[in-house]
Amino acid sequence: MSPKERNEMASSAKGNFFGELFAEVEKTDEYYIDGLKIEVAEQIYNLMEQQNINQTELGNKLGVDRTYISRILKGNVNLTLETMAKIACRLSATWDLKLNEKVKKEPQKKWENKHSPGSTEIYLKNTAEEETGEAA
Repeated sequence: MSPKERNEMASSAKGNFFGELFAEVEKTDEYYIDGLKIEVAEQIYNLMEQQNINQTELGNKLGVDRTYISRILKGNVNLTLETMAKIACRLSATWDLKLNEKVKKEPQKKWENKHSPGSTEIYLKNTAEEETGEAA
């Protein structure tokens, strides 16, 4: 066997190892929980940017400290539905929650980075924009 063939075989084995490892991680609850936390944080952050609201201002609107908002935006807080509703109200927004049945996927042949893990879609809509037809 040539050195090139050995390298290709080693690369293939490594790719399979990491693919299998990643597939196992994807099956864990923590993987989906963290993915949802990041998705929610991203939605809040994007709307804050659109409305030119900083962490201190949102904290004041919610009656919490800026550091709590910072923890939310880092995905370090397990938000309740009540807190999510309050955030939406203070940002003149609504949440659209949709639970989708998980689609079986073909086994991965090599590792792929997935942006939004999980089968739940969450969107934070700016209701002020809907009412006026303009961006806030």
